[in-house]
Amino acid sequence: MLEPSLIWLDWWRRGAALGWGSLQRLASLPDPGQLRSWWLTDMRHLTADYLKSPAFFAWMTTPAG
Repeated sequence: MLEPSLIWLDWWRRGAALGWGSLQRLASLPDPGQLRSWWLTDMRHLTADYLKSPAFFAWMTTPAG
């Protein structure tokens, strides 16, 4: 019962860390295009991790209705 909330909390924590990392990069960059490239790369990795997670797999294999 607690498992979905722990997974959600983990993703929330990872997203917050990703946000702070992006903000620190933005403060040190002269070129905003470089930030966009890093942000998209981070989003690709985050999405790939989510698609491989047991929670996503369980959700996709659960019959509808």
